[in-house]
Amino acid sequence: MNNGIWKCTIIIFEWIADYGTFAETKRSFTGRNPKLVVLLALKAAIGAGECLMVGDYLPND
Repeated sequence: MNNGIWKCTIIIFEWIADYGTFAETKRSFTGRNPKLVVLLALKAAIGAGECLMVGDYLPND
């Protein structure tokens, strides 16, 4: 935590079938609401948050 800003970074290893290999994806989430930051990171880790990750509406924290 830095000045009320929370940050969570996750690294995901995804299987890329087209290339027959794994790809490393690093995603970072920041915000003032720690619960929202963790929720977004968890949704990304399980693949449920794809619409949020491309710029759709994010709730104000």
